[in-house]
Amino acid sequence: MGLRYPRDRPVNIVDEYTREALATRAAHSFTADAAIAVLDEVSARRGRRPEHIRMDNGPDLTVHALTD
Repeated sequence: MGLRYPRDRPVNIVDEYTREALATRAAHSFTADAAIAVLDEVSARRGRRPEHIRMDNGPDLTVHALTD
């Protein structure tokens, strides 16, 4: 998936063990809720939630949103 505009921001979810790309989304900005929606979509498709999450979270995604 290519970026539509130079300032679009990607969200990539990768299984670090298999290096499988589980989801890729691009948008002008991502709120914490939007990023969590992508994680929920991947979890529903795979039938389980990840045991560990590593992220390069700037101001878009905070730990408070993940704990809700």
